Amino acid sequence: MSLSPSFYKNNRQNLAEKLEKGCAVILYSGREISQSLDAVYPFFYDNNFYYLTGLTESEMILLMVKDQEGKVSEKLYLEENDPLTVKWVGAKMEPEEASAVSAIQEVAYLPEFTEDLCSLENIEIYYFDRTPPKHQSLALEEESADHLRNKSAKDVGPLIADMRLYKQKEEIDALQQAIDITQVALETLLKNLKPDKKEFEMAALFEYSVRLAGAEGLAFPTIAVSGKHATVLHYIQNNATMAENTLLLLDLGARYDGYCADISRTYPVDGRYTGVRKTAYEVVLEVQKEMIQSYQPGAEMKELQNKTRELFSEKCFSAGLIPKDHDIEDCYYHGIGHSLGLDVHDTKDKRDYTLTPGMVLTCEPGIYIQEHGIGIRIEDDILITEEGPVNLSKNIVKEIEEIEAFMS
Repeated sequence: MSLSPSFYKNNRQNLAEKLEKGCAVILYSGREISQSLDAVYPFFYDNNFYYLTGLTESEMILLMVKDQEGKVSEKLYLEENDPLTVKWVGAKMEPEEASAVSAIQEVAYLPEFTEDLCSLENIEIYYFDRTPPKHQSLALEEESADHLRNKSAKDVGPLIADMRLYKQKEEIDALQQAIDITQVALETLLKNLKPDKKEFEMAALFEYSVRLAGAEGLAFPTIAVSGKHATVLHYIQNNATMAENTLLLLDLGARYDGYCADISRTYPVDGRYTGVRKTAYEVVLEVQKEMIQSYQPGAEMKELQNKTRELFSEKCFSAGLIPKDHDIEDCYYHGIGHSLGLDVHDTKDKRDYTLTPGMVLTCEPGIYIQEHGIGIRIEDDILITEEGPVNLSKNIVKEIEEIEAFMS
């Protein structure tokens, strides 16, 4: 998995343009974490490191230097293969392989990093990535720590976050591929959805179908929740038996070339929307359609959230779903959407931004009514363009008639 080498090279060049003279950037891919005495958790690379290199292995370091004249140099450091380790877990990348993926010409083994860092002169500012959790931060050797002791330390995370917020063509293509695979897997799930099956059967079938279709895996743990538990936003136990006259809320997505789909659909377990479940579903779908059209360049994310509340208040009250003296936030208690990319909730996700061409955002209104024991969410992935919103997941069925016909 990876995009073109020129994509990562251009990202590094764009970052270098944002840096002041006389500084260095140090990025670390991350380390494997022990799960028990003789096992480790599956390794997942730092996404900012991946965005600049395309590399996904542990124990890699990127060093970028912009000297006092503005000249930029870059060097990659990786672990040297140990013959015994290779016999047990396989070989890691060799320098020429890493160079081919990343377009970084100078690649060395990790022991050279300390020597190179300590030899830097007239570099007073050092950028580190403070985005990863503490247990994934780079542990510097004592000599390197001494070299940095009186230097200025800055966070490179916000600079990369601003870059990642706007998607390039290769990124949009990868997102579209992840969404298309999600659609294929969802359709397989929908064909097998029936009462008396377990929620985890649907989650397992989705993951199997995603991998079979060519994705590298899931974008996040699948939420497959039926009945009253669907009022819990991130319910991941997925262990209940699905009953007739209930809905199955699915929040899921595939990951492709590092990029995440994030789709929510709410299906009738027995193949038919009826009663209050149908009424509530129609309300959510109406709100979502109107909100997608509001995803216009120049729109403020906070104002979109306010508009969603107003729409739900109006439609839920008029449909008799909740009494007029109820606060709508008792039934709608999350945001309308978030940035999407390498992370599901992608960088700069304080949701205080203005919609701008190149952004990809989710649109995911939902209502959760404890009294009726129902939770409904419909989520699509929206690309913002000069001409307006483009629904990248428009082909994933969500109309009542289409879903019921598909399940019949």
